[in-house]
Amino acid sequence: IAGDHRGRDAVMRYFERRRRLAGGRMTIVEHAQLAKGDTVVRLADGEVELDGERLRWRTAGVYRLAGTNIAEAWLVPLDLAAFEEIWHRLARRSQRELGDDGGVV
Repeated sequence: IAGDHRGRDAVMRYFERRRRLAGGRMTIVEHAQLAKGDTVVRLADGEVELDGERLRWRTAGVYRLAGTNIAEAWLVPLDLAAFEEIWHRLARRSQRELGDDGGVV
């Protein structure tokens, strides 16, 4: 699911792909937020169930605002190896069940 997603349509496709891979069962739990000037940093955990197992990852979202709009965003997994493993497992399940890997290689 990594990559550059430019423009509203591309970003919406990214979120739709994540939801599809997670089977609509993904939960985001926000923990903390820090804002200064036009920059916001948000710490959040993601959770999804896969084959009866609850999988979790942690991220830092860094956002640059332009007025009230998000102009740029970087979603940074705090444990890249665990994050990649979770999303690859979800892609394999999606491939098995739906014939669709959600664009994950």
